[in-house]
Amino acid sequence: MLIDIKSVSRSREAFIEIDTEIGLDILSISFQGYRLTGPVSFKGRLQADGDDILGLSGRLTGAFEGICARCLDLVSRSLDIPVDEIFRPDAGSEGETVSESYRYEGHVVELLPAIRDNLVLALPPRLLCRPECRGLCPRCGTNLNEKDCGCNAFEQESPSPFDQLKQLL
Repeated sequence: MLIDIKSVSRSREAFIEIDTEIGLDILSISFQGYRLTGPVSFKGRLQADGDDILGLSGRLTGAFEGICARCLDLVSRSLDIPVDEIFRPDAGSEGETVSESYRYEGHVVELLPAIRDNLVLALPPRLLCRPECRGLCPRCGTNLNEKDCGCNAFEQESPSPFDQLKQLL
């Protein structure tokens, strides 16, 4: 997603309004088995400060789905992510200590890496269908959110080799 910045690169407080939709074929992510369920939209602006530094601010919206970490049900969630990034012509070059910004060259800025990074960082490290999800029974595999299986009531505890450690504490 390339943006031509000739009109704003040398002036203070000039900006470019951005309202775009990024298709799944362009924005591919692979994180924890999550899958985007449709295109992702970005609305915001790319603003110059006059010193070749550009600020990208706006909102990223979309939806994704994944598997609940406890009960293995399919979970769908929407995304509404604030984006606030900086682009510099010298970011990441040798001897440069600016690491919290993206690099651009010439009069073109590539926004896709910043958008992809913000999207991946906003995804939860562990997806749950709901906070009180009870998960699956470890013995019979029944989804405990739907019904109690009764395995725990009849299960007799077998002696654990670590039981002796409990007595020492």
